[in-house]
Amino acid sequence: MHLPERKDAVGVKLPNSPRGYSIHSVNGDRGFKNWGYDDSTNGTNCNRISGSHDATLFPRDMNKNDSFLIFRKTFCRRLPLTFNRTLTFDGLDAFEFTLAPHIFDEDLQNENTSCFCKNNHCLKKGLGNASPCYYNMPLAVSYPHFLYADPSLLVPFEGLSPSIERHASKFVLQPQLGVPLHAHMRLQANQVVSNIKFNSLMEPFKNLVLPLLWIDFTIDNLSTSLHILSHLIKTGFPMMQLILALCLIFFGVYQLSIAFHLCFWSLPTAKHKSDHGEKEANALGGYSIVASLQSSLPAECVKQEAQRLLDDERKLGEV
Repeated sequence: MHLPERKDAVGVKLPNSPRGYSIHSVNGDRGFKNWGYDDSTNGTNCNRISGSHDATLFPRDMNKNDSFLIFRKTFCRRLPLTFNRTLTFDGLDAFEFTLAPHIFDEDLQNENTSCFCKNNHCLKKGLGNASPCYYNMPLAVSYPHFLYADPSLLVPFEGLSPSIERHASKFVLQPQLGVPLHAHMRLQANQVVSNIKFNSLMEPFKNLVLPLLWIDFTIDNLSTSLHILSHLIKTGFPMMQLILALCLIFFGVYQLSIAFHLCFWSLPTAKHKSDHGEKEANALGGYSIVASLQSSLPAECVKQEAQRLLDDERKLGEV
């Protein structure tokens, strides 16, 4: 049977809004109708979509206290990402986020996970019910090799060897850009077989959870443009900012030195010019006074004064 692939319209918040790049709606719905979301209610932890991310873009300028929910229809629910550690990846500062060990657990006593139990029946620890997303076929999702799951799931099989290093999921994110630098999203699909009767061929598999396959969704390398941009943010832009700041400081000091030079050097020069001007003014003033006095005397008085000066000089010569 061939089922046509449906394309979903996903609404995403703008980068500058709170929780930027988070999912706002899928096909116009803010909840997951496969888990019974109803627009008239606020939904449950099982069927809410709004506020989660699609694991390709995360908010910019994140910090160590941030946690995220990722949603893909593949695993039929939202999964929480929590901060694990800081590290350096390819020369860039990065945060490592991991999926918690018990994200697939279902428990009727836990209000956050009881809604995953269909007909009040919960799967074993480490198994997440995925049947609503796959035409109600009895499928479950888990970590590969039943990592963190109920140990009884491993007993019927040989060759299963769960390992945190090989089977856990992690995301290495660049905190300023919010882009994944490296990621491993590892999931396993399982067939849940019930208590089969009247079928001798399936009798050996009754009440078992059969591991079908596991997938590793991987991000190994950034694109060239993102790689260059990340390094510019890490080293290029801070260096340019430092150089620009130093240039502005030197320019400011230069302007201040010119201002001080003009202010304090010009004062003595102005004073010297002022004193010189006063002397010239006094000299000119005295001359003008004499001239004015001379011009005001009668001509006869001037003639007598000149004759007296000549007589005085003659007497001095005789002596």
